[in-house]
This record gives sequence, C-alpha cells and structure tokens, in this order.
Amino acid sequence: MLEANDGEAGLRQVREGGVSLVIADLRMPGMDGFEFIRQLRADATHGRLPVILLTMEAKPGLKEEALALGANAFLTKPVPLAVLRETVQQLLSPVSP
Repeated sequence: MLEANDGEAGLRQVREGGVSLVIADLRMPGMDGFEFIRQLRADATHGRLPVILLTMEAKPGLKEEALALGANAFLTKPVPLAVLRETVQQLLSPVSP
C-alpha cells in the first residue's frame, strides 16, 4: 500500500508503477479529486486504473460528476469498512465473460 499527501504526489506514485487501484479524496491539497481523475485518465499508460473517490461532502451532483470524469466508485465518508472492502474487491476482481 502506498500513501500520498496530495494529488500530485499520488500521480507521481501511480506513474512510478506498482499501483493497481487508487483511493483518492475529493478535497486534497493542491489538486482536487476531480483534477486528479482528469489527469490520471489522460495518462495513456495508467489511465485505466480503477479509482474510488471519497468525500465528506453531500452536495447534489458530486457523484454524477465524479463518475462522468471516470471514477469507478464514489463513496461518502464515513465509509463502513465492509463497504470499502467490497468496493475494492469488486474493482479488482476480473470481469467474467
């Protein structure tokens, strides 16, 4: 497991390799989760990594915006551990034909 203090550091870690899934907060220093997803999805090598976006905000439309930008899941904090675990497992499981 890798950890980054902001979106730019997170993108650097993704680009260095060894990342199979990203969990990002919507509100991060320097770059919000929406911009993080935009930049990640524009990366030809790593743009298909699954992304879970987390937030404490409950504003209408945030989930739809996140999914439209390419987030694979959108969870509102506090997230029960069982829900986070299930979401991660679903995103990392191979798709059945």
